[in-house]
Amino acid sequence: MADKPEEPRRRLNRRRTAAGLLLRWKSPVDTFTGSAPDDRHVLDARNRGKWFPVSACGIVPWGPGMALEHRLTGRVERLGIFKCGSIWTCPCCAQHVAVARSKQVKTIIETARQQGFRVAMVTYTAPHDKCVPLRVSIARARDAMTRFTVHGTLRERRKGLGYVGHLVAMEITLALDEDRHDNGWHVHFHAIEIYEGAGVTSRQDDAAWALKVKCEVFETWKRCVLASGSPRPPSFKYGLDVKVVWTATDYPVKSPEAAEAKQKAGKKRWGAENEMTKGYLKERSAEAKSRMPFQLLDTGERRDEELFLEYAKATFGRRQLEWSRGARDIRRLFGAVDHRTDEQLVVSDPEWVFDDEPIVLDEDGKVVEPALPADFVIERVDIAADDAWRARRYSRGSLDRAIRDVEDAELSLSEALRQQGWVLTTVSESSTIMEPTYDDETGEMLFEDVFIYATEDDDFETGMHFRPVLKPIHVPKKSVATFPVRTRTSKKKP
Repeated sequence: MADKPEEPRRRLNRRRTAAGLLLRWKSPVDTFTGSAPDDRHVLDARNRGKWFPVSACGIVPWGPGMALEHRLTGRVERLGIFKCGSIWTCPCCAQHVAVARSKQVKTIIETARQQGFRVAMVTYTAPHDKCVPLRVSIARARDAMTRFTVHGTLRERRKGLGYVGHLVAMEITLALDEDRHDNGWHVHFHAIEIYEGAGVTSRQDDAAWALKVKCEVFETWKRCVLASGSPRPPSFKYGLDVKVVWTATDYPVKSPEAAEAKQKAGKKRWGAENEMTKGYLKERSAEAKSRMPFQLLDTGERRDEELFLEYAKATFGRRQLEWSRGARDIRRLFGAVDHRTDEQLVVSDPEWVFDDEPIVLDEDGKVVEPALPADFVIERVDIAADDAWRARRYSRGSLDRAIRDVEDAELSLSEALRQQGWVLTTVSESSTIMEPTYDDETGEMLFEDVFIYATEDDDFETGMHFRPVLKPIHVPKKSVATFPVRTRTSKKKP
């Protein structure tokens, strides 16, 4: 019997745990004050205190306490937990950030296409070297992109093409040779570039226009790559790639064969917004010529751990997305302004972050809407910060194991925590209460006319009365979990 494939949520949680353990007690900065080898343990004063936040992501309470909520979907959500917001080293936080950023990019693309603009997906690549560290490769690639963006010749040619604005995303992969050995870090850029359009175009027109753009800007990109210190120039075939982006409406019209094949296979089209923001979701196969950085956390080999540590240090404090500024800021031009930082995005709960949620279909193949909302809470357990830290000290991973048991063995949250050594105190059982209903627009309480028969003991008369419109509200089972204090027993000397 074949093993059940690992769910994306489980895979990201497992990789976050592995990254946290690997980067624990590590410093992202390698700058030291001492000149002699014996003084290398002394960190520079301006870098003292810097650490990798992923080492505390998902396990450290943020504030006086935390809570666990067992929801109707079968998942257990953690509330009041510290989230690092690191898109480079934390797969879980990268997932939350990518959901919001992909919606933002999708809005820009669809709005630009509706207004008649042309949207191009451009990939900028430079040759990599096996012996060059990742920090140097990133510095060279970013220097080449900076030279390319401010180049006078490029500005003149883009002006003739009707250039409006752009968005650039950096992506990093680990290249492999024919023997599946490491062949150096490969840094490249994906860019969304918007140009003035020419109305409704065909697939052949888009291909011809993309080739024209590539011929116009390739020589400038080649000179900038060489000026940044690259040992070899990029090739015309692989160094620059230009493709016209189609929206969900354009795709079936301009490429009906591919759209029909994906629909029959039950797959969704990987759009440009996903390519720009969800590079970490890519999973290279065993036969691929490269690996993604998060895949280094799956093997447990020492060499892969050293490579991931190098990757974490090289990307520390760097941005993934960079927008054109000033009057060419496409976020403001196409109504997709979002001032929230990555740290603010991870504390917000997206509607859905995965597409592998169970869907129920009826006999006609239509989706059956659940009787209860998806965020319906079955049970809630509150945990104080002291107990969470104590459990982390004496039974690290007990919450992770309990949550895994709830999602796998269909245990209640209280039973799973008790099996991990927690002490549960029930505060209240699940119940249903009636609360008033308020108008969504005005916020005023809603009333209804009801004819009520009064008895001799009632203090009101028989007739029409106004009473609030009540709705049932479910109150989940609430408990408080504490972790027992453990004292160390000293051995008596004979």
